[in-house]
Amino acid sequence: MMFEFLLSYRHISSTEIRTTLVEVLTRVLEDNFNEFSSDEVEKMILFSYQRLGKEETDDAGNNYQNIILGFTLELPDETEEAQTTLDEFTETLLDTISNSHIVKFEDSLLVADLTRWADEIFTLEMKLRRVLTLIYFHAYQDSDPYELLKDEKEQPMAKDKPDRKQMKTAVDNQFFHLTFSQYVNLNTRPDPKIGDL
Repeated sequence: MMFEFLLSYRHISSTEIRTTLVEVLTRVLEDNFNEFSSDEVEKMILFSYQRLGKEETDDAGNNYQNIILGFTLELPDETEEAQTTLDEFTETLLDTISNSHIVKFEDSLLVADLTRWADEIFTLEMKLRRVLTLIYFHAYQDSDPYELLKDEKEQPMAKDKPDRKQMKTAVDNQFFHLTFSQYVNLNTRPDPKIGDL
């Protein structure tokens, strides 16, 4: 599992950032029932780049340098409580390094969650479209199957409305061009136009 971070912190002479990262990671791994050797933990953190800021002096007369560090955390697939370990790692890191800020970019766990959610949402939407198509086919048996929404107030949102050829090629209908928020407004007729009256 790979996680990519950008860490901004104030470097002072006593700061050894690699040691701090390894110590924090070792602690949170152990707290979450993971046993890895110090060499294994050391290899889990890979520096990708470092950008040095200008050297400054704080109000107390201490010299420091702002540093932006890009690094990757690679947790083995067998890591116990991986999400908790990751959350505690970033939280503990911010508590350990004063005046720091961390941003997470790549996240294997998030990708897996989003993929699972996308599959579930897709399955639900296909079931919904199947039911709606069945209802509208039955209600409009003598009508054009590519114009099931002709009497509806709710219409596909796309600027270029799907045409018959496009829907026939894709083997879909107008329901495939509605958003989730539009489904609830189906079976609503448009307001009558004065000219039509």
